[in-house]
Amino acid sequence: MIKFLKQKNRKEKGFTLIETLVALSIFLISIVGIMTVLSSGLTDINSAKKKMTATFLAQEGIEYVRNIRDTNVLYSVSGWTNFMGNISDCLTSGGCVIDKDLSMIPCTSICPVMLYDDSQGFNYSVGDSASFIRTIKVVLSGNSEEVNVLSTVSWGTNSSQSVTLMENLFNWVE
Repeated sequence: MIKFLKQKNRKEKGFTLIETLVALSIFLISIVGIMTVLSSGLTDINSAKKKMTATFLAQEGIEYVRNIRDTNVLYSVSGWTNFMGNISDCLTSGGCVIDKDLSMIPCTSICPVMLYDDSQGFNYSVGDSASFIRTIKVVLSGNSEEVNVLSTVSWGTNSSQSVTLMENLFNWVE
């Protein structure tokens, strides 16, 4: 009888191979689940970061056009007429790009990719490709004292994602 009890206690002390495999598989399934959630979270964070950057770049494009309007209207007798002449490149169907120095580059079919440099930020002359394409289009409204400015920033594979902002600019000086 004592021999039987000793054998029974010996069997209950350790895990069996099946118990160990079940515990390992449960652990691995939980780790794979956590890794999947983390991976999709990182993808969503990168997507949100690019969308936020694109929104800021689109707003910056509108601000450039507004700056050109204000400079022309404030410092020229025929300000609105000068403004309309300065943005004529943006009136085409392809639109234009405006760089930090307010130089305008008309786009024939597709606008150039923006570059990024640590010292100059986003620009069109120096730096590495930033994969953002900003297109500014100006559309004349029925009123000769108003224009609609569309600033579109696209990114991704074949520019598959984009953000478009629109603002109406008026001739505010009589």
